[in-house]
Amino acid sequence: MKLANWEQGIDLSPHRAEIEALSKLREKQKKGYRTSKQFSSDATNLTGLKGEYAFSMCTGLPVDKELRRNGDGGTDFVYGHLLYDIKSSLYDGVNVSLMEFPGKRMLAHVYVLVQIKGWNARIIGWASRRQLRHANRKNFGHGERLAISRTEMQELGQDTIPPFVPSTSTSKKHAIERAEYQLKNTDEILILDAPSIAGNKKKCRLHGPFEVRQEDGEDWKEAMYCKSCGSFYGYRRKVYS
Repeated sequence: MKLANWEQGIDLSPHRAEIEALSKLREKQKKGYRTSKQFSSDATNLTGLKGEYAFSMCTGLPVDKELRRNGDGGTDFVYGHLLYDIKSSLYDGVNVSLMEFPGKRMLAHVYVLVQIKGWNARIIGWASRRQLRHANRKNFGHGERLAISRTEMQELGQDTIPPFVPSTSTSKKHAIERAEYQLKNTDEILILDAPSIAGNKKKCRLHGPFEVRQEDGEDWKEAMYCKSCGSFYGYRRKVYS
C-alpha cells in the first residue's frame, strides 16, 4: 500500500461513500454524545471519520469500523503500544488549534490535529497527552477548551505527523523503535527532523530533559522548561480561576 504524503493535502473523495455510510451508522449510536468538535454544523462522526481516514491513508493503519455503544473510549488508533486520538477541525483559518475539554479523562498518548476542508484533509501537527493536559485554556465561542495552536506546534517542531507511526518520513522499523523509546522515556519527546526554527538558540530534535520553571511575571504559571532548546514547551499557561 502506497502511503499518502502527510506534507500535502489528502484527497478523501475516493472513500466518500464508505465514510458517509459509516458516519450514519455511528450517528445513530451516539446521539447526544459530548464531543470536542469545533466550528462545525456537520455530523460529528462525519468530521471525525474524515480525520481518521486521512491519518489512515498517511500511515497505513486501519480505521476501526466496529460500532461501539459507548464510542471509541477516547482513542482511534494504536501502534507500538502508543494510543492515538485524532482531532478533526473544520476551522479554515491558518492558525487552527488542537483542542480538548478541560477535565476530560485523557487516555491517548498522542493527539493528532487534522484540518478538514470539504473532502480534503491535511495533517497539521500533534501533541502528547502531557502537553495537551497542560495547554492554555481558550474559548473560541463554544466553551472553554484546552488548546494548542498550529503556531505553538511549529515552535515545538511538532507541526508534522507523529514520528512513532509509519509515514512517508518514517519506516515501520524506525516507527516501532521510536514508539518503544518514547514509552520508556516519558520525560523526553521525540520529533521528526525539521528545519531550525527562527529565534531558537538550538535546534531540538529530542525535547527534554525537562524541569519546572516559572516564566517572568506573576501572571504566568509554572511550565515545563526544555533544557535542550530553552523553550517553555512552545506555549505559556496563564493562571485561570
